Amino acid sequence: MVLGLDRGGSCLGMAWEVPGGEVSSVLAQLWGREMRNGAYQPRAVKVQLRNGRPIRALCFVARRSHPGYLRLSQDEILARVHRCAGERGANREYLEHTVVALQRYGIEDRSLSRLFALLGSPEAELATRAARKPGT
Repeated sequence: MVLGLDRGGSCLGMAWEVPGGEVSSVLAQLWGREMRNGAYQPRAVKVQLRNGRPIRALCFVARRSHPGYLRLSQDEILARVHRCAGERGANREYLEHTVVALQRYGIEDRSLSRLFALLGSPEAELATRAARKPGT
């Protein structure tokens, strides 16, 4: 599971300026991390910096045609985050790290914060049980 950008909306985030001499190595790292399974479409998009200055920035947008692209209900997301893990660790830790990192930069993503708050709730446990198939 990934927490990625999707078309049709907007978001607050961070724009990182990469020094000229590091562009190749930074792009290689980004491509190795974000483009390994084809789930994203890299795009140069218009963004507005906090000071109001417009720039173009590289973003990785969810590719809706990818077989792994899913539009899940909140209960389905809770169940997956609660019980699943990927190559880099537990989805629960991924969500927590994402929420904390955003907050560290003064960005509040209400949807992600609400999901994280619900993880410790009885609703999350019920969603997990409901999503399990018999015998799993």
